[in-house]
Amino acid sequence: MYILLLQKWGGLCWLIIPAIGCLFLTGRLFFIDGARASLTARMLYAGTHRVVMGSLVALAVVAITMRLSESFCSFFEWDGWLVPSRLSYSVYLVHMNFVHALLGIRTQLSLVSLYNMLIIYFGVVVMSVMLALPFYLIVEAPMTGLLKIFFKSKDSTQKKVELNGKKKE
Repeated sequence: MYILLLQKWGGLCWLIIPAIGCLFLTGRLFFIDGARASLTARMLYAGTHRVVMGSLVALAVVAITMRLSESFCSFFEWDGWLVPSRLSYSVYLVHMNFVHALLGIRTQLSLVSLYNMLIIYFGVVVMSVMLALPFYLIVEAPMTGLLKIFFKSKDSTQKKVELNGKKKE
């Protein structure tokens, strides 16, 4: 019985990722050429969109925490996520500079199409990661080690002294 329940949850866990993707795509309904959606429909969408997204993220957190699906958990525990996780803060700090630079160097209006938006999006992502890597290696990683030295707790140094056999008062 328990194994059958885990198998059902395992399939549902893998549906969270495409469900979030579909939820993002539902916003396209309000950007279609022609008549604008009513204010009531837009307000209803804005309110329910946040609730559904929060529920999906909460379900993902519960699924990972409670290990409802081993394959789902192993995907998020994969060692390949180590480098992107280390670079994520640096990418966050750098990416808006590229967005502002791209907007600032335009001299004419550009066509808004899926192709152009994808080129701009992936260009910003690639340039941000390329600049974030040296930023992480030169600034963030050394500062992390330096801050650990400066903010080392008193308890850890006292334990180190006690382990050496000398008790310092």
